[in-house]
Formats: sequence, structure tokens, C-alpha cells
Amino acid sequence: MDNDSDHWASEREGELILDIIQGRSTISEVSRSNNIPPSAVKKWMEDARRDIEIALANQAAQEVYERIATLGRQVVEAFEEEPTLEEIKKQVDSWIAKGDPIMTITSSLANPAVYEQHPSRGCVEYIAIAYTFFLEGQQSIKGPNPSFALGSFDHAFKMCDTAERRLQSVLDGTCATDEDYENELTDKAREKARMAGQARSDKRYGPMKTEFARLLKEKKPDGGWKNKTQVVRVLEAAMTELKVPLEDGKTLSLTPDNLENTLPRWMREHPEVREAYESTRRRSIKN
Repeated sequence: MDNDSDHWASEREGELILDIIQGRSTISEVSRSNNIPPSAVKKWMEDARRDIEIALANQAAQEVYERIATLGRQVVEAFEEEPTLEEIKKQVDSWIAKGDPIMTITSSLANPAVYEQHPSRGCVEYIAIAYTFFLEGQQSIKGPNPSFALGSFDHAFKMCDTAERRLQSVLDGTCATDEDYENELTDKAREKARMAGQARSDKRYGPMKTEFARLLKEKKPDGGWKNKTQVVRVLEAAMTELKVPLEDGKTLSLTPDNLENTLPRWMREHPEVREAYESTRRRSIKN
């Protein structure tokens, strides 16, 4: 009889909880009509919510792990030299065992420099991150806040989505190749060197460029400068005579030989000089 009574009580409790969840009743109504303390009904609801969260988390855990396993097989089939899922798990498990924080692990794995240089590697890194979040979710299911596990599994699913897109882009040839990456690196290095050279030039020739901008405005002929050739011809003497002291005690000056190329380039590239020329050059009048 006790077992039957307990079963009836449990079944009745489930019905009352469902009534509250579906809005057919409230905690106070259930408490009053069944002569049960409100605190007990609230405890039912808390336990029920926790049971639901645990059930959902367990289901998500199974689904995300199956997704990780599938992606792991696909990557190994596509790229024979890539690590297997078991090797990925072993590496991540070792980090977890050492007590490395989850975010530290995922940050170290999410290194763009690695999978930009080796396109297929991005698949492996994202799968490893997904597995890391899967472990985090598993650890949280039986903890005080099982809903946190659902968040971890959601992150894992997103990493699986990214790994899958990355894998597909490599397979269909739309992902950048190693050669593309090397060319990009070369272009970036060349641009960086150009910018560094420009910065050095601005620092060294800055006073000259400022004086040139001032002369453009001061020496502007009536109606404005006709063209850059006129600027060079008129200001050549003044710019040749200009001397700028350097830190080593020497002086910097321009020679007539390079003025023809240097001054037009400054009018084209240097903001201060370009603004001075544009504001003082002759404007054509259209009928």
C-alpha cells in the first residue's frame, strides 16, 4: 500500500506541477486547494525545473557529441595527416587535468594565425573547441546550475557549425590556400615597410613639408597655381635654400636634382601639403 500511495502522490504531484506550468493553476491555488504549504509547492517547481534542465542538457550532450564525432571522422577522411578525434580529446583532456581554465584552452586553440596558414587546420581547432565546451557542459549538468550546461552545449554546437563550414570551404576550394596566405603575408609586410618608411620620412622631412605648405599659400600667384610644374619652378629656389637641423648636428636640405619629383609627390601624398595646394590652385571656369 505504501508503494501505491507513494506512486499516487508522485503522479498527483506531477499533475499539479503540469497545471502550474501550463497556466491552468498557480502555486497559491494548488497550495490552498490541496492543503499543501506554499513552500512545498515552490520546492516541487524548483525540483521539476531542475529535472527538466538536466534532461535537456543530457539530450544536448548526446547530440553535440555525436556531431563532434561525425566531424572528426569527416576531417580525418578529408585530410589524412590531421589528428583523429581521439588525439584531439587526449590533448584537451590533458589540459583539463592540469586545471587549465576552459577559456584559456579555447583561446589558445582559436589562433587565427594557425588556420590561416594551414586552411584545413581550422577544422581541427574548432572541433577541439567544441569538445572543450562539451566537457564544460558535462561537468555542469549535475552541478547547482544545470542550465549553465545548456549554454556550454550551445557554444559547442556553434563551434561545430563553424568547423563544418570551414571543412566545406576547403573541400570545395573556396577557402584560401597556403599560397594565398603567403602572398597576403608578403603584401602586408610590404605595406608595413612602406608605412614605416613613410613615418620616418614624415619625421625627418616634416619641417620641410610644413614650410612648403606655408610657401604654397604665401607665394600663390593671382588666380592660383596653374599646375604643379609652376609650383616647382616658382618655389625651387626657396626650397633649395631651406636647411633643417638634425639631431646629429647635421643639416637636411633638398637638391635641385630631386625637387622635380619630390615636391609633386608631397603635393600628392602628404595631407598638409596636399590641402595647401588644393586650396591655392587655379580653378577652371566652365561656361
